[in-house]
Amino acid sequence: MLKKCKLSKEDALKLTKRKKAKSFAAFIGEDKLKEYLQTDVIEPWRNHDMKSRGKNCVMVYGPEGVSKTILIQSLIYELNATGYFIDPFQHFSPYSKTASGKLQKLFELAETKDNVVFYFTKPNAFFPQGDKGEVADTFKVFYKLLKKELKRIKKKNLNILFIASTSAPDKMNQKMFTKGFFDDLLRVHHPDRYTRRGLMEERLKGIEFEDAETLDNLVKETHGWLSKEISRLCRRIQKTAALYGKDGKNAPISKEMMSRIMMDLGPMDDLEFKRNVDAFEKSLPSDVSIVDDNHD
Repeated sequence: MLKKCKLSKEDALKLTKRKKAKSFAAFIGEDKLKEYLQTDVIEPWRNHDMKSRGKNCVMVYGPEGVSKTILIQSLIYELNATGYFIDPFQHFSPYSKTASGKLQKLFELAETKDNVVFYFTKPNAFFPQGDKGEVADTFKVFYKLLKKELKRIKKKNLNILFIASTSAPDKMNQKMFTKGFFDDLLRVHHPDRYTRRGLMEERLKGIEFEDAETLDNLVKETHGWLSKEISRLCRRIQKTAALYGKDGKNAPISKEMMSRIMMDLGPMDDLEFKRNVDAFEKSLPSDVSIVDDNHD
């Protein structure tokens, strides 16, 4: 038992539990981001050559509901790593006096394992903007802690990766985007038409449409939709097919059914997010790398 912070190895393992992860092959879309992760993260990791990669921090950002967490889970799966999901509100409140101690104990525990990924689910809570009061104190504590840890793992050539995902990168302290910290950024957009089709084909297996062009029309109509909105659409189609089906078989989906299904669905308005993120990207240092897969 790690008495000082009341964090046992069993408690630490609880932080790794999430839904069953997908491999990259099963993850639909984001081919450019997966290609980057394969060549710049996974291959050096498998060769145990962190020094040649020079990157121990990666940040994924994009609007809520574009499968950022699932992409990171897939990365952890591909790395065959232990993933610690660092949620500041559930386990590591940045305003708690024991939070930095708990993280330090986790870092020490990670050194005893072969492969570890630390996933900050809300990094702007650990590394907030502001130079006064509690916000400034929170940033200083975790900034120094991460800086110290990065030096240690590079010196020892440990297979430890820090990855973060956020829908508000502009709310993070700009110091986190200097060289050696989160200077590799992966921007996740709304799913493109190929990804939307792939998601629908995967989730609507066994569903028949009276109009053969329904799926093609849905791909066009869902331009600008988030992944979670497409998932909601597919669930409605599945439930409608089951509701009107007989003898345990799904009913074909008619045009009238689709009209009712689509009645209150549509893309979320994220103009504010786009403005904030565009301004954030323009403010970044020139040596920060942004991998962007927007081609719809």
